[in-house]
Amino acid sequence: MKTKSQQTNTFHSWKAIANYFGCSERTVRRWESAEGLPVHRHQHQAAARIFAYQQELDSWFASRSDKPKAPQSTAGHPVRLALFPFIFLGEAQDKAYLADALGEDIVADLTALPALMVISFSSMRQLAAQQADFSDQIKALALDYLIEGSLRFEGESARLNIRLVSTRDQSVVWSNRYIETHPDWQDLQQRIVSHLVTSLPLSNIEAALAPCQRTILSSQTAWEYLHQARIASLTWQSQGIAKALELLNAANQMVPDNALIQASLGRVYLQLRESGIDCSEGPMEKVVDILNFLNQHHSDAFYTLSLQAWFCYLQGDINTAIAALNRALEYQPNDADSLALLANCYLLSGLPSLALPSIQTLQIIDPLTPLSRCMPGYYQLMSGNLREAIDPYQEMLSLDPHNPLARLFMVWVLALNGESTRIESVSAGFDSASADPLIIQIASALRDNLLGHPVNFSLSAAQGKVVEVNGMLARFTAYGYAASGNKSLAVHWLHRAFELGFRAYPFISQHDPFFRPLKDYPPMQKLLTNMAAEWHSAAEFSSQF
Repeated sequence: MKTKSQQTNTFHSWKAIANYFGCSERTVRRWESAEGLPVHRHQHQAAARIFAYQQELDSWFASRSDKPKAPQSTAGHPVRLALFPFIFLGEAQDKAYLADALGEDIVADLTALPALMVISFSSMRQLAAQQADFSDQIKALALDYLIEGSLRFEGESARLNIRLVSTRDQSVVWSNRYIETHPDWQDLQQRIVSHLVTSLPLSNIEAALAPCQRTILSSQTAWEYLHQARIASLTWQSQGIAKALELLNAANQMVPDNALIQASLGRVYLQLRESGIDCSEGPMEKVVDILNFLNQHHSDAFYTLSLQAWFCYLQGDINTAIAALNRALEYQPNDADSLALLANCYLLSGLPSLALPSIQTLQIIDPLTPLSRCMPGYYQLMSGNLREAIDPYQEMLSLDPHNPLARLFMVWVLALNGESTRIESVSAGFDSASADPLIIQIASALRDNLLGHPVNFSLSAAQGKVVEVNGMLARFTAYGYAASGNKSLAVHWLHRAFELGFRAYPFISQHDPFFRPLKDYPPMQKLLTNMAAEWHSAAEFSSQF
């Protein structure tokens, strides 16, 4: 019989053993079955009650001290993992999007857990799209675990094979095959996330799960429409955005006044404004109605705060956008879209030091998307280090060479640095059949100015309506007119960009080679005075975060 002293060092549940080792109950159960963890049982008529002695556990653990230990989640070092997009197998290509939809939702749930550092699904999709071997890039991500799997349809049934792999030794930590007839994708997603979390070496499962917020749609079809709409909206073309609105409105009819559907609708209405498809007040009025509903019923929800931030950003209310984003990131601290927008808001405000933490986090959780790759370059520009911006913007263009905006940004950075040799070849890469003519016009003006050629730049009436409501295009239009030597219109459009949130006073007044020479021009002096005041105000406001 054990002494009283020995009995005080006895654990009487799987949870107690798991807490002692700082891992999950699933892990210690696996250790007992596969690695001989000394766990005893009192056999009763109904069931067995387990117990374990601390001394025996210590001895067992010491005997394995020479083996590599699984990474443990701590406050300073969360477990790093990624989900490689599920492979879709089969001929039903109309259902292929479900593989990404399921993966994207799993990543969204895992991202909400503070004990995990999850690489964004966008980055992993970018990696999967590459034709070359990407094993070196997987290693560069410094992952602890990788989730991978495949989805196949067989008649009315779906079969998902999924596994969790330790990158330390390529061992399979957990795997499962889900065979679902008429699958409930949201229920399947929740089960998978639960199984993944209990298979990872997290020190406190209950605490890890607490912040996770899920919005479940009561209609399976509405869930499918939601994901189809997201895919359609990513084209940023009028046909795709119209399709997204059609799908979301249909989903809204199935599940009236659902907050997630409403927030998604709001984001697509904002795309109408951002893309220049509809520059009237109609889309913005729709978003105001949606925000009124969300703030009345879900004021502190992540998606409400996110939509509020995007709305304010497009309106030029950057301080309110910053406040909403900081609150949103309290719920989902590793949301890549929110981090990128927050960094952009700080950079527009001429506060690069405040943008840096978000940019650094993006390099960890979203390292392979074009936007994340260029953000360090944007930081360098706003810090006055113009030459250090070239390589990050080149990386963005290399990742997305057919994106006209990525090419325009590269031309702009080369023009800021006086890189006359490279600017000609980069400018020649525009596809005039698909690129917005305004984008090509601005790039051509910057190129011709640098090469010493005559610059002819002007806006049509239709282009002026688009530029009037788009802060980024207003800023670039100002550069187009500055390159052409038209000081009046250059300052006019820079002022419009200022009204839409551009307050980077140090960059414009000290470092920008296009506008610094205009510092003695009276309208420019007045604009710089106003910009300086707003810059100081932004710095004071942002200090509270």
